[in-house]
Amino acid sequence: MIKDYFKIATGGFIHRKKRTWLTLLGIIIGIASVVSLLSLGFGMYESLNEQFEMMGADKIIITPGGSLFGLGAGGAKILTEDDLSSIESVSGIYSATPWLYKSARLKFNREIKYGMILATTTNPDESMLKSFSNLEIIAGRDFKLRDHNKMIIGYRISTGKFFNHGVKVGDKIEVQDRKFEVIGITSEVGNPQDDSQIYIPINDAREIFNENEKIDMIFAQVRDENKVVSVSENVERALRRSRNVKEGQEDFSVITYDQIRGTFNIIFSALIAVIIGIAAISLIVGGIGITNTMYTSVLERTKEIGIMKALGARNRAILTIFVIEAGLLGLVGGVIGIILGVFLGLLVKTVASAGGISLIRASFPAWLIIGSLLFSILIGIISGVFPAKKAAKLNPADALRYE
Repeated sequence: MIKDYFKIATGGFIHRKKRTWLTLLGIIIGIASVVSLLSLGFGMYESLNEQFEMMGADKIIITPGGSLFGLGAGGAKILTEDDLSSIESVSGIYSATPWLYKSARLKFNREIKYGMILATTTNPDESMLKSFSNLEIIAGRDFKLRDHNKMIIGYRISTGKFFNHGVKVGDKIEVQDRKFEVIGITSEVGNPQDDSQIYIPINDAREIFNENEKIDMIFAQVRDENKVVSVSENVERALRRSRNVKEGQEDFSVITYDQIRGTFNIIFSALIAVIIGIAAISLIVGGIGITNTMYTSVLERTKEIGIMKALGARNRAILTIFVIEAGLLGLVGGVIGIILGVFLGLLVKTVASAGGISLIRASFPAWLIIGSLLFSILIGIISGVFPAKKAAKLNPADALRYE
């Protein structure tokens, strides 16, 4: 019996191919949007969480300006060497390392570019490249304690994607007309900005940019990651004392990596909600299309419905046939939408990888595929219920006389 229902239902839209494809379009667009955008979203989520895991939970970031990433915050309220000393004196702090960020004029082989300079300590026991930036030296070496006029370059600079020619260990690059020897090349991060950065000793940077005290960011590492929250609170108290500010009026920010991850998760959740909302609009439009098609199908097949009822078909059988037909429209639209969504997700990933952005991934968990398919079928069934009820309630005599 069910087999006959499916046979009648599939015949209903196979004979109206053009209208069927136009009806499916809304479902296809909606499901493709859900699958492609969510796959990229979850792929990036996994990628960034991997970065957080590798950085570790024992890190604290201190920035000026009262907000995270207040790099180069304007005004007189900046981080200084005195702040660094205050942080280093806090019990539980293993190390505290200053960072200075500057945009600089770079020259290599007569070619001039502008890029980002990151200046930090050269103490090999506090290698910030590895412990905080999660970078490995893939060629050359890391900084030594008394390195002067030396630099480590990002992966992209070494491959010729920054300057017209690749830069190798031993080459020299001018920073603000001062020559630096390349002693190391970092591993690839996955985005052009990070892979185009240049690292130099902070003492050299202070001379070049005439910044004797200013610090843009301080990375601190605690001895026991289980005490990172209490240590960060002690850091806040120490800085309030040294900077003579009251609680609630801080002109600096102290944040842990877990707090950064929490903020990221909130932003990610909001982004997912927006993506689902946008896709839902397409699915609603697709559902309206299915409803319209089913109503039209009922009108076109009124006489056929009358014949089935005259031969003994019950209302439930008629209702089932039209609901199955609507569900099949949702199923076909869902399958095509999922295939298109997977293709689009992989295409974006491939294009991003070709552009040097390996952080962009496409993740296709089973629940996303299965959930999208079931949702599209549900939309189809719901959209077909009212037309199916109309068909089931038709009077056989009236249906047979319908032309």
